[in-house]
Amino acid sequence: AFYLSFFWQENISTIPDDTILLASPYTFDPFVVQMFIAFAAGARLIIVPDSVKLVPSKLCQILFEEEKLTVLQVR
Repeated sequence: AFYLSFFWQENISTIPDDTILLASPYTFDPFVVQMFIAFAAGARLIIVPDSVKLVPSKLCQILFEEEKLTVLQVR
């Protein structure tokens, strides 16, 4: 997890104006990385309920229209 977050910060500039999606479950290692990246940069972190993640149109509406997501980490 540390290497990923170090790689992310060295190669992808995350700034305080960014909005990042916390997509991973709490029990999955990338959860910590996503939180760390947002907090280290002073960025906003969006937490979306699982029920919304299951409806793509609603998820897109929240992320891109309402919250103006700027960073989407997908693996």
